Amino acid sequence: MEKSNLFSYKDQLRRDGYTVIEPCEELENLIKEGNDEIDSIGKLFVEHFEGSSSLHTLQANKKGFYKAVRNCMCLYKIASSETIKSLSKEIGVSCPVLGPSSIRLDIKEESNHQFNWHQDAVSLLGSSKMFTYWVPFVDVSRKTGSIELLPGTHKHGIYKVAARDPEIADNNKSSNLLITEELETSRSLVIEAKAGSIVILDPFICHQSFYPQKTHQPRRTAIIRLDDLGDLKHLRLGFKNFSSGYNLINSPEYEAYYKEIIGY
Repeated sequence: MEKSNLFSYKDQLRRDGYTVIEPCEELENLIKEGNDEIDSIGKLFVEHFEGSSSLHTLQANKKGFYKAVRNCMCLYKIASSETIKSLSKEIGVSCPVLGPSSIRLDIKEESNHQFNWHQDAVSLLGSSKMFTYWVPFVDVSRKTGSIELLPGTHKHGIYKVAARDPEIADNNKSSNLLITEELETSRSLVIEAKAGSIVILDPFICHQSFYPQKTHQPRRTAIIRLDDLGDLKHLRLGFKNFSSGYNLINSPEYEAYYKEIIGY
C-alpha cells in the first residue's frame, strides 16, 4: 500500500472510527480459498449445497453448519496474512495476538440473530487497539446486507448496555451487550465494499448488523480482532478479553483505562 493512501486511511480511522481498505491480490486469493472451504463443509450438511443459496445455508444451519464454520482454517489464514499484519503494525499494534474472532454467516431468514447497536470494547474488552478487521467474502451493500455504523461515536465514551439474550447469558457472561441508550442515527452509514476489502473498526464505534428487506445471497465475513500484547496497561490489568470470558461488566477496572484513552 502506498504511504499516501495509508496516511489517509489512518486519518479516517482516527476521525470517523472506521476505514475501508480496497481488496488486494493476497486477500482476494484467500477469500476464494475460504469460500471453497466453506462450500466443502456445507456439502457435509446438505448434499448438493450451493454457497449462493440462502435456502441451502438455512437448511445446513439447522444441522449445525454455522457452528462448524465459525473457526474454519480460512479464518486463521486471513488473520495471519501479510496484509492484516502490515495494517495492524501501521495503526499501532506493537505485539499482535489473535483475539475474539470468527467466520460469520448472515441470511435474511435468520435476521433474528441481528446484533443491534453495540461497541466491541464493552462486549469483548481487549486493548484499546483491538480493532476489528471485518472482511466480507462477497460484495456488501444496502441491497445485499452489510454493517451499519455511526461515524464519530468512538469519541463519545462508553454507552449503557444490557445482554441481548439474558436467558442464555446475563450481563456478566455475555459477549452480546447491546446499547440501551437512545442513539442519534440520522447520519448512520451502511458500508458498501467489494469482496476481499478490509473494513477496520475502532473498538468504541457504535455499529450493528444490517439486513436488507429482501432475501439475499448469504453474507460471509471473517471478523478478525488482534489484541495487543505490547499494551502494558492492558497487560497489567490481566490482558483480559472475551476469549477468556471477560467483558466490561465483569471487569469494570477497564473503564478507567478506556476513559484515559478516549478522554470522555
